[in-house]
Amino acid sequence: MAGIWSKLKTNPLTTLTAWSGLSFTKKIIVSYLITISLTIFAALVAAVYLSQLIKDVKEMDISSERSVLVTEIGSMIRAKDAKLSDYITFKEEQYVQEFRTYRNQLKQSLDDIKKNDKNYQQQVDQLIKNNDKMDELFVNTVMPSVLRLDEDIYTQARDETAKLRDENLDLLHTIRESINNEREISSEKAECGAATSLTVLIVSIIFAIILSGVPLWIILSGIKRNLKQMVHLSDEVAKGNLSVDPVIPHTKDELGLLAASSNQMAESLKQMVLQITAASAEISDQSDLLAAHSGDVQKTSAVISETMEGMSENMEQQSGYLGNMLEEFTTFNEEVKNVSGSGESLHQSSVRMLSSTKDGFSVVTALSQQMKQMYSTVKMAHDQVNNLNAEMVKVSKLGRAIQAIAEQTNLLALNAAIEAARAGESGRGFTVVANEVRKLSAKVDESVKEITAISASVQENSEKVSSLLQTSYKEVSTGAIQMDEVGIRFEKIKEETEGMGEHIDEISSVLKHTTERSEIIMGWLQHIASASAEFSSGTNQTAASIYTQNQEIGHIFKQIQELKQQSTLLSQSVKKFLI
Repeated sequence: MAGIWSKLKTNPLTTLTAWSGLSFTKKIIVSYLITISLTIFAALVAAVYLSQLIKDVKEMDISSERSVLVTEIGSMIRAKDAKLSDYITFKEEQYVQEFRTYRNQLKQSLDDIKKNDKNYQQQVDQLIKNNDKMDELFVNTVMPSVLRLDEDIYTQARDETAKLRDENLDLLHTIRESINNEREISSEKAECGAATSLTVLIVSIIFAIILSGVPLWIILSGIKRNLKQMVHLSDEVAKGNLSVDPVIPHTKDELGLLAASSNQMAESLKQMVLQITAASAEISDQSDLLAAHSGDVQKTSAVISETMEGMSENMEQQSGYLGNMLEEFTTFNEEVKNVSGSGESLHQSSVRMLSSTKDGFSVVTALSQQMKQMYSTVKMAHDQVNNLNAEMVKVSKLGRAIQAIAEQTNLLALNAAIEAARAGESGRGFTVVANEVRKLSAKVDESVKEITAISASVQENSEKVSSLLQTSYKEVSTGAIQMDEVGIRFEKIKEETEGMGEHIDEISSVLKHTTERSEIIMGWLQHIASASAEFSSGTNQTAASIYTQNQEIGHIFKQIQELKQQSTLLSQSVKKFLI
C-alpha cells in the first residue's frame, strides 16, 4: 500500500495502472482508508472551528463577569458616598465603619479588575485615584469638620466627593459600554463560528461520502464490464463459435486473472478442436494405408518362414566355431590376469618409494627451516655484539672526558690551596676544602682508569666474539644455501617419483581394464554361444509363429475398418464448431 501511494504522489499519471493492478481486497482496503481519512479530516476541521467557538463563548463569559463586576463597583461607589452623606447628616460612628467596609471592598474590586483586564488600565487608574481622593477627603476633611461642626468645610468637601462620585460613575459607564460592545462582538463571532462549523462539517461529510463512493463505483463498474465480456465469451463458446474475440481485461485483479483464464480456455479448446480434426483425418488416411499393407505382410510372412529354415542350419555350424573360440580366449584371459597381478605389486612398491621420498623431503624442509632460523639468530647476535662495541667506544670516550675533567679539577684545587696558603690564617678553611677536592679528583681519576681498562677488555672480548660470530654467520649462511639446494634436489626426486608412480598407475589401470574387458568379452562369447543355440531352436518356433501372425493380421484388418468408421464420426462432430 505504501509503495502504491508513493507512486501516486510522485507520478499521478500512473494512478489508473496502479489501481488496476490491485486485488479486490486491497481495493476495498484503499476505499476504506480513504473514507476513514476523509472522516478524520472532516472531524479535525470541525474540531478547529468548535475550538474557536468555545474560545468565543469563554470570552463572552469573561465579558459578562467583567460587566457584573463593573456594576458592583458602581453600587459600592454609590453606597460609600451614601454612607459619607449619612455621617454628615447623622454624625454617628457606625457610618464611619460602614464607609470603611465599602472602601476596603471597593479597593479589592478595583485591584481585581486592574489585574485581570489590561484594556482599561487608564480608566481603572483614574477610578483608583478618585477613590483614594474621596477617602482622603473623608478622613482628613469631613470627619474633623463634622466633629468641629464646621458646616462650611464639610459641605464643600461633600460637594467635592459628589463630583468624584459622578466622575467615577461616568468612567464605569464608559468601561461597561466597552465591555458590552466586546461581548456583542464575541456573541456575533460565536454565532458565525457555530454556523461555519456546522457548514464545514456538513460539506466535509458530503465530500467524504462522495470521494469514498468513487472507488466503490470504479470497482463495481470494472466488475460489471469484465463479467459482461466473460459471459459473452462463454455463450459463444457454448454455441460452438470458437472464433469469438478474446476478453480484454481492464484490471489485473482477480477478475483480470479470470478473464485471462477464460481467454486461455477458449484458445486451448480451439487448439484441441483443430488437433482433433487433424488427428481424425490422419487416422482415416493411416487406416487406408494399414489395410493396404496388411495384405503385403501376409505375403511376406510365407517368404520369411522359408528363410528361417535355412538360418537354423547355418546357426548350428556357427555354434561349433564359437566353442573353439571360447577355449582359446579362456587361456588368453588367464595370462592377462597374471600380468595384472605383477602390475599391482609394482604399483605398491612405487607407493612405498613415493612415501619414503616425501618423508625425506619433509625432513630436509624442516632442516632448511632450522638453518634459516639459526642464520637469523647468529645474524642478530652479530649485530648486537657490534652495537656493544659501539657503546663501549662511547664509554671509553666518556671515561677520557671524565679523566680530563678530574685532572683539571685537581689543578684548580692545587691553585686554590696555593692561594689559600698565601692568604694565611683566613684561608685555612678554604685550604681544607681544596685538599678534599684534590683527593676526590684523584679518586675519580683512579675510577676512570679502572672503567677505561674494563671497557677496553670488554671491547677486546666483544671484537673476538664478533669475529667468531662473523665466521659462524658465513658458515651458517653457506649451510642454509646447501640445505636449500638439497631441498630443491629432493623436490625434483619427489616430482620424478610422483611421475613414475603416475605411469605405474596408468599401466596398472590399463592392465586392470584389459582384464575387465577380457572378462566382458569372454562373457559375450558365452552369451553368443548360448544365444546361437537358442536362436537355432527359436527359428523353428518362429516359423510356427508366422502362421499365427497371419491370422492376427486378418483380425487387425477388421479393426482398421472399424477405426476408420469411428474417425469419420469424430470428424462430423468436430465440424459443428466454428473456428
